[in-house]
Amino acid sequence: MLLTVWWGAGYVFVIFLVLRSKMTSTKINWKPTRVAISWLCKFYYLIYVAVAFYWGMPKLVFVMSAWIASDQIEKCFASLDADRTRRTFHDFWLFRIMYPLFLLSPFALGLQIHFQIYGVLLLILWSLGILFVWKRGHFMSLPDDPSLLRNMTYYVTGVQE
Repeated sequence: MLLTVWWGAGYVFVIFLVLRSKMTSTKINWKPTRVAISWLCKFYYLIYVAVAFYWGMPKLVFVMSAWIASDQIEKCFASLDADRTRRTFHDFWLFRIMYPLFLLSPFALGLQIHFQIYGVLLLILWSLGILFVWKRGHFMSLPDDPSLLRNMTYYVTGVQE
């Protein structure tokens, strides 16, 4: 329950703020809290990983990495955005390297072959996506879509459009 306080209730609170801003036509100034929100998400990831291993739930860590990889792959090919990989160079959150590494965890943990195949497939697609973005010269390009909350650390004024 405590793990879902941020990604559960915190998420619902952010949705409430966004919906309220849309209904009242006011803009949200994320600047005062954007760094704190970003770091809370990062630390909650580490807590989830630690708890999953402590409770003997390695598939949960794999599933989280598969979800992150799927998101990164979509961003690479659909938006020319290296997103999570690029952000490693911006905030030096080196734990982010665990996202793709945990795609190989089915081998170390002795999970079924379909987990192993899926993990390798996602890692290959992630790598091809990063190469795709890099070859087009967009690897370090900052996101320009102010409507995506995931980009809040890049908002110049802190205000979401």
